[in-house]
Amino acid sequence: MPAKSPVTVKDIARKVGIHFTTVAHVLRNPATSKASPETKKAVLRAARSLGYQGNILAARMRTG
Repeated sequence: MPAKSPVTVKDIARKVGIHFTTVAHVLRNPATSKASPETKKAVLRAARSLGYQGNILAARMRTG
């Protein structure tokens, strides 16, 4: 049985039907994202239902 690959931002974008950069912005900081409240809810709901877990190492590389 092959290992299940982790859920990506692109997986969430496909499920919601929006561009992956919008998903990335919402996941990074929903409070400051310029996405509509409905889009934010949809992204967060999809991320939760798909079992999305952010990559801590990638986040640390971004923030230093």
